[in-house]
Amino acid sequence: MMPTLLTGDFIIVNKFDYGLRLPITNTKLVEFSSPNRGDVIVFRYPNYEKTPGYSGVDFIKRIVALPGDVISYKKDQLIVNGKSVEVKKIGPYVGVDSGKSMNNYRLTREIFDSSGHDILLNPKGHSKELVEITIPQGHYFVMGDNRSHSSDSRFWGFVPEDYIIGRAIGIWMHWDWNFNTMQFSRIGGFD
Repeated sequence: MMPTLLTGDFIIVNKFDYGLRLPITNTKLVEFSSPNRGDVIVFRYPNYEKTPGYSGVDFIKRIVALPGDVISYKKDQLIVNGKSVEVKKIGPYVGVDSGKSMNNYRLTREIFDSSGHDILLNPKGHSKELVEITIPQGHYFVMGDNRSHSSDSRFWGFVPEDYIIGRAIGIWMHWDWNFNTMQFSRIGGFD
């Protein structure tokens, strides 16, 4: 999810934003709101590839398409319901600590319905493309903000609504174990 989240970010997840669920079974009792395009969510890995190593693993990605949306992704351009999502070039990315491996990737701002978030694009080529598909009811299409290095819905399919654990709303601590560094500037909310 770089540049939004970095290695070592400890996040706050609101498990009640979308409704009240029973623990373990994740059965919804009361719905408060629905996930929106642009939300960063934590969810159980759908395990479509039947990969035993991912059983019980939680993923974090950004929702880019809602149930009923028609989307495609070509040459690092996301198209939702026939309209290209607005992008603004920012410049080369400058990473810190574990993120230095992404230095000089293209830092770009993607804008959904007037709210935006930063994404990273590989300067040497395009990331995995997606032919036009329709998102089925009760499912969401998610992508990582580091488009070239993200295991997301382009690879393993849709996220069922029942697999969503909650919405990530902020960073409460940052400690990069690889470099033994703490960065207080990381604490707070994110796009």
